[in-house]
Amino acid sequence: MHDNEQQNISPDRRPDQHRSRHKNFLPLIIFAFFALFIAVNEIPGFRHAVEYYVAHDRWQAAESCESKALQMGSTPDYMRLIEHGDVHKTEKGFLIKNIIVGEMAEQGGEQRFVVDCYTDAAGNLVRADRR
Repeated sequence: MHDNEQQNISPDRRPDQHRSRHKNFLPLIIFAFFALFIAVNEIPGFRHAVEYYVAHDRWQAAESCESKALQMGSTPDYMRLIEHGDVHKTEKGFLIKNIIVGEMAEQGGEQRFVVDCYTDAAGNLVRADRR
């Protein structure tokens, strides 16, 4: 070894110790990946927030549809979004299915309805249907 190489290696650290530190983080990284995967698939609000950063066009389409869904009831001031729905890519835009909206019922309590929407690629609403 040259003198320069000997100075770079600490006497109390071996080169294989550096590799083992990375191996210690591998289970943590795998756990974090699976936790994120489960959260995205099981928590609708979390998936919606992730789409804002990862797939902004999908998020914009869902926002347009949710906004329209909250206007489709008979008592818009007393409505809430229960589920964000599923966003599917179409050839020229998006289909947002199964947005669940709750609104104040006339006899008390809450009644629910489902809204499906189509948007263009920019997220502008094309059609919304209440069922």
